[in-house]
Amino acid sequence: MDQNITINPLLTRVRVPGQTFPLPSRGLFYTSGELAPDVVDGELHVYPMTAIDELVMKSVDKVFSGQAVKEIFGRCIPGVTNPGALSAKDVDFLLVALRKVSYGPEFAITYKHDCEDAKDNEYTSSLDSFIQSTKVINPVTKRDQFAHTLPNGQIVNFKPATYDDILKVYQTQYSLEMSGAENEQPEAALERVLESVAILIGDVDGTSDRGAVIEWMRAIPVLWLRDISTAAQKTTSWGVTFEVPIKCRDCGEELVVPTPLNPISFFI
Repeated sequence: MDQNITINPLLTRVRVPGQTFPLPSRGLFYTSGELAPDVVDGELHVYPMTAIDELVMKSVDKVFSGQAVKEIFGRCIPGVTNPGALSAKDVDFLLVALRKVSYGPEFAITYKHDCEDAKDNEYTSSLDSFIQSTKVINPVTKRDQFAHTLPNGQIVNFKPATYDDILKVYQTQYSLEMSGAENEQPEAALERVLESVAILIGDVDGTSDRGAVIEWMRAIPVLWLRDISTAAQKTTSWGVTFEVPIKCRDCGEELVVPTPLNPISFFI
């Protein structure tokens, strides 16, 4: 060891302990090294962000590309080894947890009711309410919840959409908005719909190749495709619900206000 190296004594006490949180998926879908080997039952320790992490989360380019989440998870949530392969719902939950351990449990939203003479008002709520109301996946009923049998006997096994999958959907939607979605050809629109369903399919009769699954969806009757899409959406009723109960300061009405579904907005 180099005797000339001086250890900064200030750094010995700088690492704030953070907090451990269980993932809403309980880690049930992670079998390919998405989490570190020492992670048990999907429980992850989350450390507070530093100043550089905060700046990264305020970088629109890094957020839009997905690089922000991957960089910060690497530093603040070491139990995650592949953030892009995590369920998007788990990533949403971890962002809420990261916001809490970094800034505290309270956050503010600005909301304008539709009552007479309403104004923009700021309301304070607690991230603990999001965390405590998070719906977790029941490992006992997981098999039934994430499987669907078609009239021909083929079995479709669903899975949660990954963070990378959802990020790609957002990027595609943004590109369409910039180029004019009304100019999209029917064939391209169909491919986009099939891709959005395919990201929720783990396998069909044991075949997990996404290209093969999409080709199969092009060939099945349209009613079967609609049936699959409906069944797939039923598998998404878990994770964090971003709703805040408030009392309107202009009229006194009790309201439940949806916050932006992307908790990255907590940082930007």
